[in-house]
Amino acid sequence: MIGIRYLDINLCKHQGIITTCSSKDGSALQKTFTDVLNDIFHFSRDSVQQFFIVNIKSENVAQPVETKEVEAVIDELCKFHTEATAGTDEFVKKECPFIYTRGPGPWPSVADVVEYYPDMAQWEGDGEVVGVRTKFMLTMSDQVVPTPGYHAAYFSPTFWRSTHKEPVLSVDDLKSNIRKECRIPAGGIALGVYLSTQPSNVDYTPEMIEDILLSRKGCNLNDSPLNTFISLFSADQYRDQLPYLKELEKRMMDLNFAKWSGNYDVIKPSKFVKEEKKVERDEL
Repeated sequence: MIGIRYLDINLCKHQGIITTCSSKDGSALQKTFTDVLNDIFHFSRDSVQQFFIVNIKSENVAQPVETKEVEAVIDELCKFHTEATAGTDEFVKKECPFIYTRGPGPWPSVADVVEYYPDMAQWEGDGEVVGVRTKFMLTMSDQVVPTPGYHAAYFSPTFWRSTHKEPVLSVDDLKSNIRKECRIPAGGIALGVYLSTQPSNVDYTPEMIEDILLSRKGCNLNDSPLNTFISLFSADQYRDQLPYLKELEKRMMDLNFAKWSGNYDVIKPSKFVKEEKKVERDEL
């Protein structure tokens, strides 16, 4: 089954090593970039027909990472995982087969990105699936430092607008920020349901998300321009609301496709949110 995922990774340099760091206070975390990247490559090798996005940040850290050193780690690990994957060509630096790099022109289908051509014989060898069957795209935030004189090979431009361009100290701030973005007909918006302060956790509910998306103080999605899309949802935790989030994904994909096709439409109501019944009164 084809799927799309998004990973937000905050990196910094600590004692000469690129590691994951808190985006709130910049402190180094337990997992290094190598650890996280190994997990990403293992997922790519173990899964089929998947495409996901890895966004690299260096937010609120003392030593932000540079593009050259990040890509050096990527090439080192990609070489190992390419050689460990049956049916792949010899590894070439800056040409990691697991990474999709966005070029000019229209977007390809996900099937084209992961080269899913089931009728072609080379996809099968001795009854086993071979070759790279899952790919990921790398993007980066403005805090990542472009290495002078170095041309980055793997990073693609971001294609969404963030609700966190301005500090988010409350849910009202989040609604205000997304309201501004939803009024601009300029493509995809990333709804990040977290605060800019420590602790950042927001105990969100389906009712809260629907209010952010549909109320006039929020996005007012059903009255937004044709070229306004909610492309991404991210939060510090998702498991408690996973059934709702899966439903939201389906509803949003239906709406985005309708708008992309040139048809104004409204998002379908959520089954997880009870409609408030209006009290009718007889007037004398």
